[in-house]
Amino acid sequence: LHEFYENKLCGYTFRLGSSYAIDGSGLTANHGNYSFAQAGGNGTALTVNKAALTVTANNAAKTYDGLGYSGGNGVSYTGFANGENASVLNGTLAYGGSSQGAKNAGNYAITSSGLSSGNYALGYASGTLTVNQATLSASGSRVYNGTTSFNGTNLTTINGVNGESFTASGNGTLTSEDVQTNQPLANVASLTLTGNGGALTSNYNALSAGDTSVNITPATLNVTGLMASNKVYNATTADPLSGTAAINPLGTDAVNLIGTAAGAFANKNVGTAKAVTVTGNTITGADAGNYNLVQQTGLTANVTPATLTYSAMPVRIIQAQPLPLFSGTVGGFVGGDVLATATSGSLAWASPARSSNTPGSFVINGSGLTAKNYVFSQAAGNATALTIQPGRAGPSVESVITQAQSLLNHPEYLARGTMNTEHTSGQSGKSSGRGAGNNPNMNMLLQYMLLQSGGNRSNTVLLTVEGNGIHLPKLPGE
Repeated sequence: LHEFYENKLCGYTFRLGSSYAIDGSGLTANHGNYSFAQAGGNGTALTVNKAALTVTANNAAKTYDGLGYSGGNGVSYTGFANGENASVLNGTLAYGGSSQGAKNAGNYAITSSGLSSGNYALGYASGTLTVNQATLSASGSRVYNGTTSFNGTNLTTINGVNGESFTASGNGTLTSEDVQTNQPLANVASLTLTGNGGALTSNYNALSAGDTSVNITPATLNVTGLMASNKVYNATTADPLSGTAAINPLGTDAVNLIGTAAGAFANKNVGTAKAVTVTGNTITGADAGNYNLVQQTGLTANVTPATLTYSAMPVRIIQAQPLPLFSGTVGGFVGGDVLATATSGSLAWASPARSSNTPGSFVINGSGLTAKNYVFSQAAGNATALTIQPGRAGPSVESVITQAQSLLNHPEYLARGTMNTEHTSGQSGKSSGRGAGNNPNMNMLLQYMLLQSGGNRSNTVLLTVEGNGIHLPKLPGE
């Protein structure tokens, strides 16, 4: 505290709270008729008192943030004398009032205290804390439904401050019924908000259309009306569909289904209840953008094995003549399938007949193969592919070759030959027969190559087997 107060009007220094004399002077009486004296009270006529000083808390404002207010916004002073300021005051400024800890939107008093002075009589005036309402943000989405109504429950995110949230009921209005992204609602007047976990709507401005952001996502438009078809394995994944593809858009929406539906299995192989994937349909029309077309699902079909046929090459022999090695073909492959890649195992041909059987027709069957995508059958002709004829067996291949080499024994030539009894058509098994061409009634040809010993000349000689003998051509040079 200052001990003295400077009174510049009089130029003297006075002790506060003390009394001082106020004396009159400067007058003389005319003609000496009067003398002057100080009144008895003049000795204490001046008393120096404290000046009045008002301390006013400044107003403060904040936006609701869910947190309690603390402190103040400073103070202002009214009443300092002779240019003095707050530096002449003692103590520590403190704030109080209803503002302290205030959280919700509204007005609250800010008071101040804690200062002192020897020269001033302090008075305090309150300020006002204003907690303004915060702004909400709301967002959500729904699937296109052909209307502009937007139910409040679709506003799945309505956020305030400090983790506060709200739910909405009632209906808002879209600016357009069509699919849209991050667009404000056109009208929210019919929406009602409810705070979650103690959140108060009074702490927030009323939700406005500009506080919202919504998405309208395309509706699902399913293709129906198609059916998958069972098929026989054909080395492709395609499945022939049946029925007519159809869609059912909302209300009077202009949506047309175009394209050609196609079905496909995941692979080409044989199987039961295999899933069929549909492709090929698309949509057009003024409202097509409001839909996601979904091709028909849930279709299944069977792929059954194709048939491969063992076809034996016909063989004729004379009774008691040795059986030849049988051969034949395997047919019925589809696509790019071939024997080597579509089957496994070893192809074999066999007959239960014996050369001693009574003359007649006998079966030759193929066997030994397996296939994932095929089943096997025997050609109808296999049942009679082997014919055993009556009669005396002709000479064996070995005896014919021996006769030919003997008859063609010429010092200038070497005879070498093999009998051609192989059948090579189709996907076949091949075998060289012993005695297969010695039927005296068949006049089969044996082909020999005569090679000149010097290696510079060759001739083809055809030997015709007839009965037990052979016809020979002329020797070279004859």
